[in-house]
Amino acid sequence: MLRLAEGYFRLMDQRRCDDLAQRFVLQFLFTAITLFMVNVFDFVI
Repeated sequence: MLRLAEGYFRLMDQRRCDDLAQRFVLQFLFTAITLFMVNVFDFVI
């Protein structure tokens, strides 16, 4: 999962979206996915 997040951040660095709205949406999606993964991880433990 950490590797997935790292790869996502590298992808974001490569793209460098100039469109602020697109960047906001991607960041929102990443935050939602991160929170979901953390919740699932806590539930498993």
